[in-house]
Amino acid sequence: MNTNNLYTALTIGPILKTLQSVKSTKAIWAASYLFSYLIKGILKEIKKIKRIEIILPYSDKVTINGNELEPLDDKFRKRAGFFPDKIIIKGKVELQEIIDNVLKGFAIESQIPEAYLKNYINLYHLSIELNENENVILKINELLDSLELQKKVLENIPKDDPLVSFLEQKSPYNFLIRDEFTKKPFQSTIEISTAEFEEKYKDDRRYVEAIKKLKAGDDENQKEFIKDIKTIVSDNYRNYQKYIAVVQADGDNVGTLLKFLYEQSNKEELIKRFSKNLLSFAIGAVEIIKAYKGTPIYAGGDDLLFFAPVAHTLYNVDNKTMSIKETILTLIKQLDDKFDELFKMDSVFGKLMNNQKAIKIFEEKGDKFKPPTMSYGVSISYYKFPLNQALAEGVNQLFYTAKKTDKKNAVSYTILKHSGQSFGATFHKNETSYTTFNELIKQIVTRDNFIHSVLYKLEPQKEVIKEIGKINAIDRDKIFNNFFLNNFNESVHREKNDSNKLIPFLEKTKQLFIDTYKEKEINASRLGIDKQNEINVNKIYSALRFIDFINNKEERND
Repeated sequence: MNTNNLYTALTIGPILKTLQSVKSTKAIWAASYLFSYLIKGILKEIKKIKRIEIILPYSDKVTINGNELEPLDDKFRKRAGFFPDKIIIKGKVELQEIIDNVLKGFAIESQIPEAYLKNYINLYHLSIELNENENVILKINELLDSLELQKKVLENIPKDDPLVSFLEQKSPYNFLIRDEFTKKPFQSTIEISTAEFEEKYKDDRRYVEAIKKLKAGDDENQKEFIKDIKTIVSDNYRNYQKYIAVVQADGDNVGTLLKFLYEQSNKEELIKRFSKNLLSFAIGAVEIIKAYKGTPIYAGGDDLLFFAPVAHTLYNVDNKTMSIKETILTLIKQLDDKFDELFKMDSVFGKLMNNQKAIKIFEEKGDKFKPPTMSYGVSISYYKFPLNQALAEGVNQLFYTAKKTDKKNAVSYTILKHSGQSFGATFHKNETSYTTFNELIKQIVTRDNFIHSVLYKLEPQKEVIKEIGKINAIDRDKIFNNFFLNNFNESVHREKNDSNKLIPFLEKTKQLFIDTYKEKEINASRLGIDKQNEINVNKIYSALRFIDFINNKEERND
């Protein structure tokens, strides 16, 4: 046996099941953080063993914005779990005693029976010898994934589940929350959805009192809080501020990048940098989410989960217009920029990913090289909607829609209205239609219900639009132009100084039609004419409904 080729690995769970077993924002955060906390405890014990190299996750010091950080230090407080559900170690380590000691320590601190924790927490580990040329991370991940399929059958489950009781603990909060949120109480859904007002009104006595009442009460207090907010912020209030975005994100083509790195002569150095950059991205992502007034739940490398306000808007009292400063899509762009900074534009990875010779050698062995990107599943729902269901929908949007597209690098969103109606769409972030959509969001609308009136006018025209979609590209663009000029022919739709020109919002809307059909040609689609046409129309209408949703002052049930 070659001890240089021995590896030890571990996986922990059940994460999704635990997240879905609790209801409140604080409990979902604590449920996620629990697994990162246990992994952190195990890593700290492993680090005490000599001649052991931890391949994943990166657990040494990192420098972020000039500050040196040590994630394993107990003083490291970032209000999120940074350690993923797997550990890969070079060398043989007897993990069972470490696992037992960490669980025992948690049982004492949480006052959850140790026997229950050992029965509930899935901590599977293995030791394996691999060939020198094998891709260690991918091979071990496959083995760990197969171990995770071995679900434990829980016996003698107490009527009052002690883990759920611990996670939902209100007064005082459980020690996981108390340790990470030392200065600020955990936010409820309605606080997160209205978080854009926090900075502006933090010194306003009425706002401070409204928060105090909210913290001290129940569901009725939430209704009172909304009334108070409406009074305090006046024309700044919009209906979307009663909704919360639950976002699940995951890296694309990360496995391909790992394969590519393993083909290089300095693979050990590259894998260490890869691991370090994943941790740097996670820490940077949490700071970006917090700056947007979001609440990070989990940041394990390229895997993110967070709650956030749908948008940040500003009402101009002088000209009575509302401008959209940023939305959840703006936040996604900021996260993408941070990811690209650490991978595509990294001084080492960027150079390697542009090395056509290295890529050619890699592809000659049977794999198509694709640079890493991020995909997002966004679930937007009413503040009273069950969070565990919103979480499940975010997972569904990410893994069964965004990442199932041919290009990945996508945003898939759904908005579930308080009325029960829902709509959504999927956009590839590198396509022109997504850029146009984001530009359209930023257009200032000067009349209440204007966007709704545009939708109302377009709604009966769906079949006409589908017929235009079947026309060849050159003629189609001209006909879309005529379609908009003919349907939006009132003075309110035209520029004041040029009656032959549509106002900017309608010009951008027309461009969204043109871009969508240019990217997804009806006659060339493998899905067939009717299905692709339906997808295109739904994408356009959902984009417009998203913008209407942000601009609405009151709930609309259409």
